[in-house]
Amino acid sequence: MPPHQTWLAAPERAFLLGSLFDGALDLERLRHLASGGLDWDALVSATEGLWLEPMLQNAIAEAGVAGAVPPGLMARLQAEATRNAAKNALYAHAAARLQRRLAQAGIATLALKGTALAHHAPGYFPLRFQVDLDILVHPGEVNRAAELLLAEGFTTADLGPTMDGRLFGAHGEARQFGHHLPALVSPEGVTVELHLELPGHLPERLDDGVWGRALQAGPPAGAVPAVVDLLGILCAHVYGGHRGERRYLLRHVADLHALLAAGASLDEAERIYGAPVTASVRLMEETREAVRRPGILWARGGEVVLAPPWWPWTRLERSLLVRGATLEAQLGLLKGIGLGSLFPSPAFMAERYGVGRRSPLLPLTYLWRPVRALLRLVLGR
Repeated sequence: MPPHQTWLAAPERAFLLGSLFDGALDLERLRHLASGGLDWDALVSATEGLWLEPMLQNAIAEAGVAGAVPPGLMARLQAEATRNAAKNALYAHAAARLQRRLAQAGIATLALKGTALAHHAPGYFPLRFQVDLDILVHPGEVNRAAELLLAEGFTTADLGPTMDGRLFGAHGEARQFGHHLPALVSPEGVTVELHLELPGHLPERLDDGVWGRALQAGPPAGAVPAVVDLLGILCAHVYGGHRGERRYLLRHVADLHALLAAGASLDEAERIYGAPVTASVRLMEETREAVRRPGILWARGGEVVLAPPWWPWTRLERSLLVRGATLEAQLGLLKGIGLGSLFPSPAFMAERYGVGRRSPLLPLTYLWRPVRALLRLVLGR
């Protein structure tokens, strides 16, 4: 998918960010934004590359502002939301059938990522865009699982000459494809990735704990990770496996919010999965804040995905924000390239000018330094 290229002004950014928090939508804020007139064409266009059309449609409906949206656009959003919900239902049932079939052959499986949300966040699941099914299998069973599915009518793409005509080769060879085998496609057209290991470059030692805490979910889901593990896996997926790909950020905010509402423990998730969870929570909190106070000079959470190209610090944010970078991390990068004298640490600036570390005035102290230097130059003082 090409990089997202639709940039939104502050009111449109705030409305789209506000749509991510299903079950806790700030309806008053959404209505206020809609009453001021929004560029709905740009707003709908922005959702396309970010998989957010159903969430936008849901927010419009919940806030009761469908009348403000041009009829053609509203019909388009409603059709996409219906199509997405139907597709997700198909995917959930396909995953359950696949898992039951492999279980009959003595192969244990876990549904990962979006597929597992069908169990942990059933109300949010219809809004969540899915590309494929992600199914975790023990490494020693993955080739047998793939061959069984091929015998059931699944197909796969050409693996190239390096495989010497064999299906997936030995376990060692299979790992050259990363943490999952090449995609399989079911007879009804559902794409499936059989995972040898957890996504997101997580330590192998975590696998046993994930299997041990797994839940045997009822229909339509099969076995899924515990809610704390699903949260940690999704965080690792975004901040590890897809580091640098900004299009995942806003959907990740919505996922995180849904799993916290489902009872995931942040303390436990941070203890098990560490930095990716911490970064994800910061992203969610700053994104929620941007619903009421969309930023212009300093990026706030996922807002950077929607900011116009002239936004100051855009290149720096692209490289750092997806790693959960704070202002301190950004300035640390500048210090590393020799600009530390112009951009000291936030702790130094807060103490030097007597403002709080989280004060909105802190960024202004960095603007004051070059102004002060210029005044000294002009006045000779």
